[in-house]
Amino acid sequence: SFYFDKTGTLTLGKMKVVDTLFFEDHSNNLSHDLSHDLSIYLDLADNGKVHPISQAIYEYLVSIDIKTKGHKLNDRDINYIPGKGITLTTKNICYRLGSLKWLESAGINIPEELRARIEEAHLNGQTVSCTSKDNTLTGIFMLEDILNIETAKTISLLQSMNREIFILSGDNQQVVESVASKLSIKPTNAIGDLYPEDKYN
Repeated sequence: SFYFDKTGTLTLGKMKVVDTLFFEDHSNNLSHDLSHDLSIYLDLADNGKVHPISQAIYEYLVSIDIKTKGHKLNDRDINYIPGKGITLTTKNICYRLGSLKWLESAGINIPEELRARIEEAHLNGQTVSCTSKDNTLTGIFMLEDILNIETAKTISLLQSMNREIFILSGDNQQVVESVASKLSIKPTNAIGDLYPEDKYN
């Protein structure tokens, strides 16, 4: 059997934000509070740019003219949690940028009307990353990646040799199954919702 990581192996790892929800229209004039909060998330994404999702969110926020507040990475204010997300505590307010699963485990409430939109994104093969401010969900980023054609050829060759192929990913299960479908990999061999340490067990 062969096991492949999804992001950066089966896909190019060059993600792009394709849709957002900030719970208020930001297309023209940002309110003071939303503009301030988005600048915080820009700093979070900047500090987490080692990950393709953070890189894509950073580039998106820059493209809509969000300006950084210059929060620098340090042990006192910022905590990067591999496979989950990143937090910034400033002026006694905790900001988070990371996976939906992680935010839910932190006690962030996800309104039912938003779950339907997130479900739709997952069914479309889109990765979802969320932001929160203290215990309130404040935004959703929907991202897409591109299949790595060279890796796809390798998988096709292995399948022709009757090798069993598995996908391991920290992404949502439906997103991983969507990638598996494009590569003719059985959905039962698509394993999502994993933290980094789970991939070695």
